[in-house]
Amino acid sequence: MNGVTLALYFVTTTALYVYFRYKVLKEMVERQVVTVVSSKELQHLLNYVFISMIIVGLVVGLISSTALAFLLIASIIIVPIVLHEIIRNLIAYYQLVVSRALNVGEFVILTRGIRGWVKRLTPFFVELRGEHEEVIRVPNPLVSSEPIRIPSKSLPFTLQIKVGLKPGIEINELEEVVTNAVTVTKRYSVIEPKIKIRSISNTYIEYEVMYGLGNYEVTSTIIKTLASKLRKALEEKGLNFEVRVEHALMNR
Repeated sequence: MNGVTLALYFVTTTALYVYFRYKVLKEMVERQVVTVVSSKELQHLLNYVFISMIIVGLVVGLISSTALAFLLIASIIIVPIVLHEIIRNLIAYYQLVVSRALNVGEFVILTRGIRGWVKRLTPFFVELRGEHEEVIRVPNPLVSSEPIRIPSKSLPFTLQIKVGLKPGIEINELEEVVTNAVTVTKRYSVIEPKIKIRSISNTYIEYEVMYGLGNYEVTSTIIKTLASKLRKALEEKGLNFEVRVEHALMNR
């Protein structure tokens, strides 16, 4: 009985593997649901699952035929559930590829605040390169089900410059210092940077500088250049300053 159950397990597992490996996957490539490159990734996944199930089945079968029977039943139940998630990812992948909603190299902003440059599209996830060089992987169903923002002309980037005040310091004098520093960084912006006073008190004045960028890769260069120019001009006057982006302290 143990040998019969083991043979039945191997035959069933092999039949499922052959069906999905040589029929389903082939049809998906022919119908352009997945690309040839992506199909090879799926082949590796199927090979891994098949070998794992054979090894587990062999070990369990040598221990108990009853346990092997339960494993076979569990596989028949679990495999459709796993395949449902795989198919769901593939359908979303197909939608993204056919509609060309995303292209490699584009800067995209998702509704959940996820943003970055599209690095590659896979059957299971979209890989982005974040603004700080981090790798971001977003599941295909999530990307295909939510609005995708692709800035067409310029990307908004806003800095706040807070300068401490001292008696005898003229506002016009500070404005000239800030304007000169921003002028040096405007070569990184695709539109003319706009400067305005955000708030003012007896102890400080805060400016807001709005840029329109071609890409966010230049943000760190803008911040470093701006801070360097301000430091050189304001330290001579004995003034402290802060440069902030999105309420996060960047330089001082």
